[in-house]
Amino acid sequence: MNLEQLISLVNPQITSLIGQHIGLKKFAETRAKFEGWLKVELVRIFEEAGYRALPEVSGIDIVFESVAIELKTSNTNLRTQGVENKGKPITDNLKNILADVHKLRLRDNNADKYVIFIMFPIPPQHPNWLQYLSIINSVGVEAVTYDFTFANNVPAKIGYIKVQ
Repeated sequence: MNLEQLISLVNPQITSLIGQHIGLKKFAETRAKFEGWLKVELVRIFEEAGYRALPEVSGIDIVFESVAIELKTSNTNLRTQGVENKGKPITDNLKNILADVHKLRLRDNNADKYVIFIMFPIPPQHPNWLQYLSIINSVGVEAVTYDFTFANNVPAKIGYIKVQ
C-alpha cells in the first residue's frame, strides 16, 4: 500500500467520523488523547477494505500485509475557544511522533511503514503549525497533512508520514 492509497482509504472516513462523533468532542474540549479509539476505528476501516489488520503486533499499533502503522494523537497548548487551557508544552508530543518514525526505521520486516498523527487544537494557518511541521520533517520525512474539525468545530490536523 503506498501513501496515496493509505490517505485515500483512511482520510475521508476517519476525519468524517471524528467530525461527527459526539464523544470525541469532549476529548477535544479537554485536550484528552484518544489513540486507542483511533486504533480501533482504523483496524475496522482496513478490515472493511479487505485487509487482515491486526493491532499491537510486536509493539506496532497496526500491522497488515507489508504495512506497519504507528499512531499518535497529540494535543497542543494553543489557546482555542471552547477548549480548556492547559500549559503542557507540545514538545513531548512532537518527540513522540519522531520516536515512532525512528522505531519504524529500525523495523526490517515491513516494506510500507507509516506514522499517522492527529494534532489538536490547531487552527488552519496558525503560525506555530509551520514550526511544528518543520520539527516533524527534520528527520528526513515529509508529512502530508489535512485540516478537519471535531463535532464542536475544534480545529485539528491529521498527518501521514511515509517512513523510509
